[in-house]
Amino acid sequence: MDRDGSSDAQQRLAAREAELARVQKIGQIGGLTVDLRGGQFRNTRSPEYLVVHGLPPEAVHETHEAWVRRIHPDDRDRVLGHFLETVRGRSIDYEVEYRISRPSDGQVRWILAKAEIERDADGAALLLQGAHIDVTARKQAEEQYELVARELSHRIANIFAVVSSLVQMAARSEPESRAFAARIEERLAALHRAHAFVGRSRTDRSEERR
Repeated sequence: MDRDGSSDAQQRLAAREAELARVQKIGQIGGLTVDLRGGQFRNTRSPEYLVVHGLPPEAVHETHEAWVRRIHPDDRDRVLGHFLETVRGRSIDYEVEYRISRPSDGQVRWILAKAEIERDADGAALLLQGAHIDVTARKQAEEQYELVARELSHRIANIFAVVSSLVQMAARSEPESRAFAARIEERLAALHRAHAFVGRSRTDRSEERR
């Protein structure tokens, strides 16, 4: 290839890299590479990763311990255990959500980490490559939804209790209606149990994502 052709190719590559960096910045996505050979964790962070985590430019090769310290104390054991278990296992997929405390401003942010692990023929981990995505806005929306859902569930439970009490009072004043009232109460109780089951299932799914 002549010099002009080489120059054009370099310009296109530079433009593509700039476009990718802009997309990552908009999407609050940071790339990372971790050299896992020899059981060591040698990190390389992209500029976008440093922005997401609130780190200075010189943290591009931060230590594994520095990353661990940044994880929220309530999430640290879970996240570190999952990371080590995945690296030492056979899976090539790594994914976890957790909170960090950003050194730059002290903010607590939610991170979704997704990566693939390259392994040798014997299954030993060689390289982890992936992305960290700031999902704080989504997590805040989920927490707000859960708050509203819990309040609504509490109010519905109160409605079931009030209606059941009214049915019981009516049955006491009209003995001939007691059998009918009992059937209504059974149906109300069944509806209440079904509503409670749906609420617990929603809470369990939310916890599984943590």
